[in-house]
Amino acid sequence: MTHAVAQPIWVEAWRGDHVESRHEVRWARVPPALGSDDTCTTFLRSAAKPFQLLPFLLADGSMGFDAADLAVMAGSHDGTDAHAARVTGILQRLGLNESDLRCGVHRPYFLETLPARSPERLRTFGPLHNNCSGNHAAMLGLARLHGLAAEQYLDPQSSSQRAIHAVVEALCGAIPALAEDSCAAPCYALPLARMAEGYALLARPAGILALPLERRRALERLASLDAMIDAMTRIAAAMARQPEWVTGERSGYTCVVRALGGDAVLKHGAEGVLCVAHRVRSEGWALKVVDGNERALVPALLHLAAAEGWLDDTARAALSEWFAPPLLGRVDQVVGRLRVASDRTNR
Repeated sequence: MTHAVAQPIWVEAWRGDHVESRHEVRWARVPPALGSDDTCTTFLRSAAKPFQLLPFLLADGSMGFDAADLAVMAGSHDGTDAHAARVTGILQRLGLNESDLRCGVHRPYFLETLPARSPERLRTFGPLHNNCSGNHAAMLGLARLHGLAAEQYLDPQSSSQRAIHAVVEALCGAIPALAEDSCAAPCYALPLARMAEGYALLARPAGILALPLERRRALERLASLDAMIDAMTRIAAAMARQPEWVTGERSGYTCVVRALGGDAVLKHGAEGVLCVAHRVRSEGWALKVVDGNERALVPALLHLAAAEGWLDDTARAALSEWFAPPLLGRVDQVVGRLRVASDRTNR
């Protein structure tokens, strides 16, 4: 895939009448267009979660799980009690419990959406509230289906993790560099264009039938291509139709998915990564904020979405605040806004 390198999108943080900082956003699209970036390599991070879920479903891992279960297993949820309860239910069906999780503990993301003086901010939390708990529940389930002990589920050399590596390599069309994510799971470094290719297949799973023979055979070692298409379709539909389980009710990603009428899957990752599968257009997108600041992702995505004609008047109205989201101070006061540098109409 060779074409002109994209001009980056610059997202500016305005405080008063001055730009305080600027975030460079690189991006790629598949099918490629003039300007799509195939030179930037970065870590897929949590945007790998739909691919990490796929072998679990293929290994007879459906176990009656519904769309919300699939969404939370493919997501980076906000850590609400509802998210934690759903992950608890998944673990129980697998004969596992919270103590089997090795994802660690962090302050749940939903706390940042609460008023500054909310007493909820003083609570303590466990691994069920970790944004990766659903993803880890699925990897635990996959390890069990491979006959492995629970404590082996994150071992990158285990048979269950090697199945995940094979999916990432076959769908993205490149051998990723492996490292360790913050939640202790393996993570994958790939060019942005390869990430976008994987998400283009998530947008249109039947596209795997046209992959080169070697990549098709790699997938067929896990399951038939028909089974692969069915599982990918289930994951994408769950994420597109129930985005509140992928992130949370108030996240910008959920707002975008809902405004697009469930036509798209959005999955962000740490350090400013966002991948998009547009299921109607059969397109995959990958964005990376070079300095790793996630706050630039939604304005940058909406800048691209508007340029590509994704948004009708209703969607634009629903997302108006997210084109230039406010920056809040410690007592919830608006202290500034984010704006795409080329979009001076928002100033």
